[in-house]
Amino acid sequence: MRKMEALHEPTWRKAGFFEAIKASTFKIREDPSLIQALAENWCPETKSLVIPWGEATVTLEDVMVLLGFSVLGFPVFASLESSEMRRAVKRLEKARTKILGNQNNGYRVSQLQWTLRFKDIDDDDSLEHEALEEQKKVNVEVSDQQLAEDKVKRWEALQEISTNKHLLIKIRGIKTNTQQVVLQPV
Repeated sequence: MRKMEALHEPTWRKAGFFEAIKASTFKIREDPSLIQALAENWCPETKSLVIPWGEATVTLEDVMVLLGFSVLGFPVFASLESSEMRRAVKRLEKARTKILGNQNNGYRVSQLQWTLRFKDIDDDDSLEHEALEEQKKVNVEVSDQQLAEDKVKRWEALQEISTNKHLLIKIRGIKTNTQQVVLQPV
């Protein structure tokens, strides 16, 4: 991350998502009791937390202010307008094909696979951050059956949350050498 930050920080700041990229590198430690408390107070009808002093939910403005994410600009799936962007997409697709080999249909490339592919390759520095972001996209050539199976698994997990008070839910994050975010119950 330090290598990419040194190279791309001015561009990321100008684009307005430097803070979002930095936030994505924080480590969030799991706290099962906090997650359980939130799950117990969740109201599916209003999509909010019902707490003793009222109802609360996370808004787009909260995301913008607390995490520094930009809420302005074009959607993620905007058309590729420049030839540079089209070339970058072609290079990423070529790298994805090399990584997956014959398993290309319906499979996703993991973050580890992207990282190993671009590790210590100086001529692909311009694609390093794009490759890591590519693996995070939700709609990456996943078949309808895989989507249906995923929905069933999520539904089963949701049912388990509401019935099992000792369920351990892991919050994923990426640990850096200097930064951590720790969620603690109030």
